[in-house]
Amino acid sequence: MDLFRPIDFGTTYFFNFLTETNVHLLPAFRAGCFLAGPWIAGLVALLTALLLARQGHHRAAMMLLAYFLAGSLLVEAVRFLVQRPPSTFALIWLEVDGPFRANLRALSSIFPSESIFLSTFAWIGLWITARKLDWNQFARLAILLLAFVVVFGGFVCNLFLARHYLSDLLAGLAGGAGIALLAWSFDRPRPEVAS
Repeated sequence: MDLFRPIDFGTTYFFNFLTETNVHLLPAFRAGCFLAGPWIAGLVALLTALLLARQGHHRAAMMLLAYFLAGSLLVEAVRFLVQRPPSTFALIWLEVDGPFRANLRALSSIFPSESIFLSTFAWIGLWITARKLDWNQFARLAILLLAFVVVFGGFVCNLFLARHYLSDLLAGLAGGAGIALLAWSFDRPRPEVAS
């Protein structure tokens, strides 16, 4: 963590300056954080599991939900072990009396970013499911673009609102992608071994 501290603080101060000069964009930043949040990610993962189950891939659907739950628990375990406090700017831009009041508890430890971790996992899972079910190329491209917009938008909005340091978000992005690809590698058909 100490290796990234200068970069983390530099990006936090830079994005806080941008937020101070663009206060009128706060509702858009909050919406971006919500769309890349754990509730939307959970909904995407659940819908993906339902799509898989409907097509007869019951094992894959259960594995997807199990990996989503395991990823959530992994993030919480790392947060418990690391105990990284948020920046002081996070409390400035947090809407204390609004819908984000519950996030005050979540800001006790912020490494890695749970929202980016779960959002990355869920959207990659949906894209892999679209490939597995042989959806047309346009649908797969649309999912990929939507995933990029949601995850990258949430990434940037978290920086603007100073909810996470850059390294928190990068760890969440890498962890979510890693768990999604690990889940996909276990679900792939195995080649038969000639005896």
